[in-house]
This record gives sequence, C-alpha cells and structure tokens, in this order.
Amino acid sequence: MKTFSPFFFALAFLLSSSGLARMKDFAVNSSWKLYLGASVSSLEKRFSAPPGFASKVSQIQGLLGVTQVFKLSKRFDIKPEVFVLLPWRKGADGTTLTFTSHLGFLLGYKISKRGILNFGNGLLWEMYCSKGQDILLNNGNGTSNFYTPSRWTQVVLPTATVSFEWQLKSLGASVQLGALVSEFLKSEKRSFRGMARLAIDL
Repeated sequence: MKTFSPFFFALAFLLSSSGLARMKDFAVNSSWKLYLGASVSSLEKRFSAPPGFASKVSQIQGLLGVTQVFKLSKRFDIKPEVFVLLPWRKGADGTTLTFTSHLGFLLGYKISKRGILNFGNGLLWEMYCSKGQDILLNNGNGTSNFYTPSRWTQVVLPTATVSFEWQLKSLGASVQLGALVSEFLKSEKRSFRGMARLAIDL
C-alpha cells in the first residue's frame, strides 16, 4: 500500500493538471453573445387557426438572452444559453400572467464559412400567476361572472432546439432562425415555437 500511494497521488495530480489546462483552453477560446429577437408560440395552431383567430391561439413576444460559446474545434462548438420572453403573456381572461424562460445546451456545427447549424436540448420553465377576482365573460348568448383563484403555479418541460445561424462578421453579430419544440417525445402534447434572434458579440 505504501508503494502504491505515491503513484496514485502522482496520477491524480497529472489528471487534475490536464483538466485545469483544458478548462483554461476553453476559457481562452470562449466568447459571450447577447440575444435580441422575437418568439412565436404554438406555430402549428397559428397556421391552422381560422382568419382573425391566430392571435387567440398564438402569441408573439420579445426575446432577451445570453450565451457563451466554447470552441471545441474549427467546426464544432458548445453553446449553453438562457433567455426570457418579454413582456409577460396575459391569458384570454386578461388576469393570468405567464412568465417564460428557457435554459438550453446546444452543439454548433459549422457547415460553411458563415453558416452554422445548432441543435440540442433544454428545459422550458413557465410560471403562471393569477389574482383572485370576479370577471365578466361570454357564456353562450349572454355573459356571466366567473371567479379566478389567486394562485402561483409553474411547469418545467423538456425541449429540443434546432436553428440555422448566419454570421455577419463585419457587424460582429449573427442572425439565427429556428424552432424550439417542447415535450417533443409526446405527439399529443408536442408544441412548436418559432424564434428569430440577433446574436451580438460582447
């Protein structure tokens, strides 16, 4: 045991040194980007809705986020990202507010000098806040008073993301067009969200 211990500690030291060196390489070859853009929820419902009802089943919101790009090679990189949708979305009754954010981990593959294909998985977090009050809503041929409870609920959903990125090197930015699919493993609950983003180098 005494002869094995120095070897064990030397091996651990070498492994830790190489690990630190790789972390330093990642830090040197990383960059931050700011996301500004827009998001459209429930694309499948928006395209199938009758004329004039698209805004009832799908909402357009602003998008604000940030990502850090870690270069793995000339063609591959890793992009952990986080973004929020603004402003808070109101429900059909106008009393329930929905706050939406997303945490994702993307793998980028450079397919040309300026084109990059990004794909990965993440988690979509939605928080619903409603205040207790009586509201007047349509009920058949007339109207009735309904009660909304005061409560706070949240849901976390798995997501899959794919996007195409075109770099605008002269402007220090890139344009991204893509889709985020929540609950992609369940066909009856699957929902598509379109995204258009401008990624600005920081």
